[in-house]
Amino acid sequence: MKIIHIVLKDREIQAYDELTKSEGIFLASEYTKKDKMTAQIGVIEPAASKVLIEQFKQPVATLTKDNKTNIWYHKPSKWLADGFEQSTDSIFGINAGGSFDIVAYDVDNLELARAQVNITPGTISIKEYAFMQQEVRRLFELFSYDLARESIDNKNILKQTQTKLFNVYKLEEILNEFSDWFLQLVQEPAEQLIHTTKKVALIQLKKWTPKVILEQTLRPDHKVRANVIEKSTAIAEHGMLRLMLEQIKQRIDCESQAEEILINELTDEIVQLSQVIKDKTNHLQEAILALQQVVKQDLITLKARKSIWFQLNSDVQKWLDEPLMDVSPVEIEETHVFSMNPVYSAVYDSYLKFNELQPKLFEAIRPFIQSILKSPTLYEIWIFLKITQQLHQWGVNTDGLVTEIYKNHEQHKEFKQFRKLFKLPNNPFDIALYYNYSFGNEKKICPDFIIAFYIKQTREWFFHTLDAKYKCYSINKRSERLLEKDLKNSAQRYLNVINELAQDNITAQTATLIHTDVQALNWNLQEASINPTKAIHQYAHFHFTPNNTKNLNIYFKRILHEASHVANCCPTCGRETQGQIRNEVQVGDKKKWKTIYICQFDKEVWVGNYCGRCFNNRRGLVPYNMKSIQWRARPLYKYAKSNYNVQVDEDWDVHCPLCYKNFNGSKCIKPSLLNGNSR
Repeated sequence: MKIIHIVLKDREIQAYDELTKSEGIFLASEYTKKDKMTAQIGVIEPAASKVLIEQFKQPVATLTKDNKTNIWYHKPSKWLADGFEQSTDSIFGINAGGSFDIVAYDVDNLELARAQVNITPGTISIKEYAFMQQEVRRLFELFSYDLARESIDNKNILKQTQTKLFNVYKLEEILNEFSDWFLQLVQEPAEQLIHTTKKVALIQLKKWTPKVILEQTLRPDHKVRANVIEKSTAIAEHGMLRLMLEQIKQRIDCESQAEEILINELTDEIVQLSQVIKDKTNHLQEAILALQQVVKQDLITLKARKSIWFQLNSDVQKWLDEPLMDVSPVEIEETHVFSMNPVYSAVYDSYLKFNELQPKLFEAIRPFIQSILKSPTLYEIWIFLKITQQLHQWGVNTDGLVTEIYKNHEQHKEFKQFRKLFKLPNNPFDIALYYNYSFGNEKKICPDFIIAFYIKQTREWFFHTLDAKYKCYSINKRSERLLEKDLKNSAQRYLNVINELAQDNITAQTATLIHTDVQALNWNLQEASINPTKAIHQYAHFHFTPNNTKNLNIYFKRILHEASHVANCCPTCGRETQGQIRNEVQVGDKKKWKTIYICQFDKEVWVGNYCGRCFNNRRGLVPYNMKSIQWRARPLYKYAKSNYNVQVDEDWDVHCPLCYKNFNGSKCIKPSLLNGNSR
């Protein structure tokens, strides 16, 4: 069976190169380009009468044979729904990621050939995709026990975000102990007696057999082949030791990579804060300096851990490179050798201590997670877990969440139609999270995510849709047209349908696309075809990849403060804080104001200001006292770091999202659908 890249041009198939192969598995990426055209995967198997694509042992697509080239390919189909042209969701080799089997059958429906293909998203490198798989596994493990009840010391926690880290110091202690015993084991490994056939000198023979006599007669020589008994270190326990070391190294790789990304993000935050502190006119210098100190301390914590991770990784790799470990891994169990040999027993005990550090998963969850890692919806599931991680920072208890996801998957045979209400007794809001949940009957929609805020004081619900896309908008010739189409279909339509179906206390406030194209981002779409009312921050799109995760935090700031009207809650920890109103002046029916918020817990700083020009021109006003029908300028939020409003060069100032001007009245940005508001 040959697996190749093909391009469908003018209804004719053009064949290109064969897919790369590694360890018996074919490798491909979504949206691969051949001669500036998007390629898909073709299969050549002359004797086949049917070719299927399988995933998890279930057929997911049937390929069509092109009679001219004898190449099998996935043929798309199109139809209309709700006035929008729809097409096959996924085309094998173009936009269908995951692990697949290509199976060819003969005329008698007997299997002819089978090949495995791993397809990674085109806008994510294979290395990033592998890390995303690792992080999905890590986050499932993290949420498998009650984080709120875990006793974790300050060395294993980041103060600002309250992110709980793996106990690297305890692991270091365990592996130091492991090292002493392992080196003894290498010097004097356990052995077993084995029967083997080899050439031996006649003088060494202890037993003459008819076979030996015959060989010596036919081939007079000083050596003959004979069965001998030898000592061998090829015992099952050494295969088990290899698996132990591989599991430890996998944990080290996973945790160290996750922390490396945190180091990069905190380093970037410190640079942003340094620019703000340089502004001598900024009266919040002291507060922002305090925030910078918290971030710096977290960075020091991570860098100290980084050196330990590096040393542990080096040690474990050195042990794996020992000749004694040049064996195949074997399933770990407590054997006679591990029980009775003091050195092997000590090594086994160290492994058990390592296992105690790891989150406990009940047995059925492990194969479930393994299947998720091969899923074409891996990106969406990773986003779901990262959203949950953000909500946990706000006080959400994730205890039991993994079990609920597992049960949902068992019920639907995939993860869908999931919703959960998170109660936050110490916050002014509760949060509901929907994943792949269908709404409506005649006009049915199914956004990938809905994040809904329930405001306790007003008893209102604010819904925010978030839909994942795999398209690389920035390199497509029709990028703006393609992006506009997706925004209409997966943002504008979702918002309209939810508001049509909604009860009186429910409002769909925002609709956003989340994607992997790092060249495309816009927090405030104003194009008339998408946003005819010119509502501020109602429509947006942003990129989110394993190497660049900060935009999800920015998104949550935006929907918390701007779109759910909870201005006094910290965007980092979710706690309420008392804002300080400054420069409040009543001038006729106009009210000047600025509110400063400083979180006492994590030192986060943000300001609720307003655009004086828009206010004076009576643009973008919002009611702040409905009974007396008084109006004020809509809030213009700015943050010490990671703003969604366009920042003004190195000053702590942002451009108004309505008139695009800064504090001094300079309009140096222009709207752009693809890349937001660019200078």
